[in-house]
Amino acid sequence: MTLDHAQERFDYNAYGELQFNATSINNSDVYSYNLERDKLGRITKKMEMLQGVTTQIEYKYSASGELSEVWTNGALTEKYSFDIYGNRTEGRYNEQDELTEYKGYSYEYAEDGGLKTRNSMTGTRTFDYDYAGNLLKVELENGNIIEYLSDAKNRRISKKINGTSQTPLSLTI
Repeated sequence: MTLDHAQERFDYNAYGELQFNATSINNSDVYSYNLERDKLGRITKKMEMLQGVTTQIEYKYSASGELSEVWTNGALTEKYSFDIYGNRTEGRYNEQDELTEYKGYSYEYAEDGGLKTRNSMTGTRTFDYDYAGNLLKVELENGNIIEYLSDAKNRRISKKINGTSQTPLSLTI
């Protein structure tokens, strides 16, 4: 599969917010999603289609604006609560308000605030960034290496896993 056969389409609303994205290969849609937003521009619903399977994701927000619930195909899949400072109460935070522990993971940060490592029982995941804060490389616990390339507008344009290009980019998570 080459990039010559892959096409991606983006549609935006009147405020310049992404509303629709579709990726097709050989003129056949393989991935697409529609976003619905509230008056504040927050995403409230995402209808996602991946290779013919549709998933509906709904996002609920608290009165103070934090994401409080995520519903997937009608089932509650995530629930969050927050303290008076806006931190999730399920985790631990350092004096810079950086998440340091959450659901069995511990996190370390670089001086500039970028995530440096995520540690768990299965090992350590490391992250490297460029000067603009774009993610360049992730070393996974199993030894796999994921590399990203961004263009001059800081848009991610390429992804490699263990040196092998992944195409199309929008299908890889």
